[in-house]
Amino acid sequence: VVDPGPLATAAPEISLRALSRVLQCVAGAEYPPRFERLSRLGEAIAAGLGSARTLSGCRIVPWGGGIMVCREAAATAPPLPLTVGTSRRWDGRFTVGLSASGEARRGDHTVARLGLGGWRQVVTARPELGETALPAPVRTVLPALWRSDRVISVPHLDFDRSPAGARPRLRVSTRFQP
Repeated sequence: VVDPGPLATAAPEISLRALSRVLQCVAGAEYPPRFERLSRLGEAIAAGLGSARTLSGCRIVPWGGGIMVCREAAATAPPLPLTVGTSRRWDGRFTVGLSASGEARRGDHTVARLGLGGWRQVVTARPELGETALPAPVRTVLPALWRSDRVISVPHLDFDRSPAGARPRLRVSTRFQP
């Protein structure tokens, strides 16, 4: 969440550069957004951003007096196969690693966004996670480990399918590295 005040009062060049960097970071983009579109977004923010916008693979949403910038669901990378003992880069933003022992070594795993269906699985398995402070647009684009159509792990929510008290045999690590 970004405070729009400094963006609105800074020199236009500084404001647009800061906004561009935020968008690049959140989107994991190699290149900045086009100047014309960025400039229009900057003007909308200075005028009090009345509704959500998208730019450069990000959603920009008025949020509690600030501006929430999160990944646009439609812009996330497709599912990426992940094998035990490897780490790969997903969606230009996350380095995801998988380690396991025993039977957990078997099976086809992918890393993909959590999505609404995955969120329903998580909340069904752990209802207390429904009270998370993470906004819905953020939750649905979190990286999740999938096996077929089943969510196995969502590290950012401290969620895994291991039984309570059991030592997890499958471990997923995620690191935000745009």
